Amino acid sequence: MKTIVTKADRESLQNQFRKYEVTATSLEDFMDRYMKDSRYKGRNDALWGYDYSEHVLASSKEYLDLYGVCIISHFDSRTGEIVSYYQPK
Repeated sequence: MKTIVTKADRESLQNQFRKYEVTATSLEDFMDRYMKDSRYKGRNDALWGYDYSEHVLASSKEYLDLYGVCIISHFDSRTGEIVSYYQPK
């Protein structure tokens, strides 16, 4: 099932999280720098699946493509704060 997002929805979400924007060279760089290992690459094991982080990255890429922003919650962030990454223009 395809998610339909209006331009207004996309812009609203982007505006809400702009204040949390951090610097990264790519989505993968963003995830590596700001996502806690225990929530990302540290879960590449038999319990979560050896390719767990690849699935998280793919899901984040889909979200970025859909909304133009990727968000890491304060709970999952190395900084303890919400962080956001915006699709390069």
